[in-house]
Amino acid sequence: MARRQPKPPPKQQLPVFSNPYFNLVLIINGLLCLASMAVMVWAASDVSDPMPKGKERLMEIFGHAFTLTVGAFVGLLGGRAAFPDGLRPPPEPASSFPAASGANPPAPPANPPA
Repeated sequence: MARRQPKPPPKQQLPVFSNPYFNLVLIINGLLCLASMAVMVWAASDVSDPMPKGKERLMEIFGHAFTLTVGAFVGLLGGRAAFPDGLRPPPEPASSFPAASGANPPAPPANPPA
């Protein structure tokens, strides 16, 4: 009769962390991107053959803002892909830190004068 192989222990799932500040920055960047695009569409909707200087300047400013926010999206998401903060090992227990246990840290050794 063949012996049954014992089942391996289940893998411990690491906790998933999500940084709320990253989500906030992503939302703010998205709102700036949409607002700058909306202003550019609004300014371009009135098609007068010679565009006034003020409207032309407005288009330039918000065109640069749109370009910067799209670049920020690429940078933010590329940085997140390169270093995700999704799975992290659990933190060490607080008792291993001297300050948390209430003990004073050891004093540095005194060097005798030479």
